[in-house]
Amino acid sequence: MKTQRIPQSLQQPSPFRRPLWSWGLIPYAALIVLISVAAATRTLPTDVFQASNYDKLFHFLGYGTLALFAVTFFDPTRWRVTLPVILLLAIGEEISQLAFPARTFDLRDLAANIVGIALFARLAVWNANDDVASADIECGR
Repeated sequence: MKTQRIPQSLQQPSPFRRPLWSWGLIPYAALIVLISVAAATRTLPTDVFQASNYDKLFHFLGYGTLALFAVTFFDPTRWRVTLPVILLLAIGEEISQLAFPARTFDLRDLAANIVGIALFARLAVWNANDDVASADIECGR
């Protein structure tokens, strides 16, 4: 049986294609969970981080990177769905620290999480828009 080829004009537009690097979301999210569990079970020496302001930097970069991966993985045009989910996870994780004696709830940590998420998510959307504009230029649109 011979396979017929569908003319280009009748083909559906190609769906969103994830960049290969965005699959890093899966191991990175696992790393975030592992760090959170290790801190709650006193396996991770949290005193070192809390004694310095590096703790806030790690919150900013950690959740910001998670947002960058997530927004890119789940399609940057759907950031209005992805962003609240990441924010709720960050807020929930910080609030959950109230239940663990080894952890400390800190509004500054939460602020660093939120700022990192907002800025890195914006970077993901901006990068996607830049890629679309570049593709349009290359196609002569």
